[in-house]
Amino acid sequence: MVSDFYNASTVLQGYEKIGCHAINVGQLDLSGGLPFLMKMKGGTEIPFISANLEDKETGALLFDPYIIIERNDLKYGVIGLTNLSDKSDSQVIQRDYLIEGDRYIDQLKNKVDFILLLVNSERPSYKKLHGYFPDADIIFTSGSTSLTRPSMQQVEKGPFVFSSGREGRYLNKVSLTMNLLNKPIINKSYLESRIKYLNRKLERFMDKYPNQNYKTVYRDQENILNIFEESRNEVKRIENILVKKNNYLEFENIPMGSSIIDEKSMLDFINDAITIRKKLKEVKKL
Repeated sequence: MVSDFYNASTVLQGYEKIGCHAINVGQLDLSGGLPFLMKMKGGTEIPFISANLEDKETGALLFDPYIIIERNDLKYGVIGLTNLSDKSDSQVIQRDYLIEGDRYIDQLKNKVDFILLLVNSERPSYKKLHGYFPDADIIFTSGSTSLTRPSMQQVEKGPFVFSSGREGRYLNKVSLTMNLLNKPIINKSYLESRIKYLNRKLERFMDKYPNQNYKTVYRDQENILNIFEESRNEVKRIENILVKKNNYLEFENIPMGSSIIDEKSMLDFINDAITIRKKLKEVKKL
């Protein structure tokens, strides 16, 4: 128990050091039981949030349903939800996350500029979340190993949905450039990846014919000529969008591997934590 408490509290200390603003309580957080989780909550300044986890005895929410973060004159409402906790702890009741999500979106949408949802749910739900919560702006998921890539097309209407994959191997980075009030946000990363894909497709047609004109090479193949025409028109259309003054979202998966340069104080913190953890495990064996 001592080593479990140390492991969990050390993770929270690490989150504090890197600047975590909120933790959405989900299935794994409840795996150690509610008393253990509440002890963790009391030992950190990071807000634990959940809009649909209820104390079975009192009927009250166990955590604040959301937080509001202000950055660069913009307000972000961050709501926590889970659909995976009902079997995790007998002291916790899971309210319907769809109903509670809509409830707090309605409360926040006239108070903030952006609504962000942190949703702990099963993978099949990911394709439906934009329809469940159409008034949200961005949804970050957990509970599955699904990984969103910049080249994946998002729905045209409704919130963007991002999943960070397994075991913290990637960091989801989302950047917003807001130029126009009350206008839609364009997924710049997807459009740029679409241009790259179309250009690569056309280049492959010409791999065997360097320094030649595609119209000459494929003059007798109308279907391929049509592919060139349609692809080039699509590239021009996208380029015209990207040069305009719009609201843009840029999405990037940053691999948490050897390319990341360790910050010395953080590396020292981790090495010390590993050393102490090993000692606690040895004591536990005795």
